[in-house]
Amino acid sequence: HVPGGVAKPYRMYYLAGGMNPGGKFWPYGRSVCFIESADGIEWTRPTLNLVEFNGSKANNIIANERMLFGALDNFFVFYDENPDCPADERFKGVANFEFKYNPDGSVKSEHCSYHGLECFVSSDGISFRPRGHLVREGLFDSLNVAFWHAPTCEYRLYFRSGHTNLSDRNGDTWVRDVRYTTSKDFTAWAQPRLLDFLPDADGEPAVDYPLYTNGMMPYPRAPEVCIGLPTR
Repeated sequence: HVPGGVAKPYRMYYLAGGMNPGGKFWPYGRSVCFIESADGIEWTRPTLNLVEFNGSKANNIIANERMLFGALDNFFVFYDENPDCPADERFKGVANFEFKYNPDGSVKSEHCSYHGLECFVSSDGISFRPRGHLVREGLFDSLNVAFWHAPTCEYRLYFRSGHTNLSDRNGDTWVRDVRYTTSKDFTAWAQPRLLDFLPDADGEPAVDYPLYTNGMMPYPRAPEVCIGLPTR
């Protein structure tokens, strides 16, 4: 939801891409697409004329991997409500990213110099540009969520990682987990930490429950409370 009297305040960002028989995204890689709605029920696909696909720009694509110079997975966008946020960074995108292409569109010949969470920013939520690195230590291969948390005057970032089990469960020695970190400026981030859970009814550490995705967000009518909806 975009504040400020925007005619169509609801926006959805999603990934699109076609696979060849070998299971690779080809020839365009993944693309980030955009749709909008006035009521959250009926959605329209605007013609943005930004990115060429199949010889035409008459589509709703806002970016593809070659525009962003890398291999892309997930693209979470939020409207930054930090009162000190620059106007040209009001929309922030968080993506699992690997730099793969040179600025001329050619494929890098060497191994990528960076793989992790990357930030992209925009003034209008349509035209994004790279802003910088966020976190490198993690797995990131499901939706990674960030937002401005007004009650504590900080940004929060929740992302996917994994660890070796603290307790052996039928020989399974590794589980997915959700970690979080905080920042005052969306640039310098604290050391990531595991979410802290109370033991379950049997006294087993809940940190060993496999968690995939997180869906964290502040509750709108009580923003000091955050709610997550992970897959277990």
